[in-house]
Amino acid sequence: MIDKLERLLISEDVTVNVKKTTQKKQKRSQRPVNKETLNYINCMLRRVTYEKFDVEQVSGFVIYNPSDKAKVAACEEGLGDPVDEWDLSPGYTSSRWNDIMIRKVVDAALEADGEDEEIANAGVDGDFLEALMTEKVERYCGVWQGFQPRFDERLGRVETLQEARTRRAWNSEKHLLASRSASAKHHKYENRVQTITATIEIKTHEGGVDINTWKRLEEMVACLGEQGMC
Repeated sequence: MIDKLERLLISEDVTVNVKKTTQKKQKRSQRPVNKETLNYINCMLRRVTYEKFDVEQVSGFVIYNPSDKAKVAACEEGLGDPVDEWDLSPGYTSSRWNDIMIRKVVDAALEADGEDEEIANAGVDGDFLEALMTEKVERYCGVWQGFQPRFDERLGRVETLQEARTRRAWNSEKHLLASRSASAKHHKYENRVQTITATIEIKTHEGGVDINTWKRLEEMVACLGEQGMC
């Protein structure tokens, strides 16, 4: 009964978090901004965040030490304001701690915008900026969580921190290699298609006797697709 209640509470908590995040993303979508301005705003938010949290890039959150759970709990009760740290515990997307920190980053970005007032002139409001920042916090948390120890069935125990980081680094390397392989296959396929298409055009113009053979080859390549041409 207790387990069932816990699962229900967790489910409700996740639902609330998802709804809140979705609402913030909807607020972002309601503020159309051109690509150049959006890049500027994102750059400003990143710069302020990296300076405030003493990291050089998003990968710096791999070894990040999140805020103390007791302090986060006290903040939720209105018993204190957060220091410059992120709450990365379960339910972080709806924590009062992170809401305050997000507003701090947004305020700092607006201040850094200074006399240029490019953000102000873009016609965006605080909700839009907070929605952008919320997405960044989700990314920071994702990076951090990916390198946290988890139960390893093969070892029959929870990983050490070093084992977790090694696992994540290896998975990242495999993903990178797979992406490169997929990209190479795509380019190889495209080159073959372009060669066949160009050959058919030339033979059509010159009245080549084997043009039907090339057309059948074109159909076969299209049928096989990228994977079939490996």
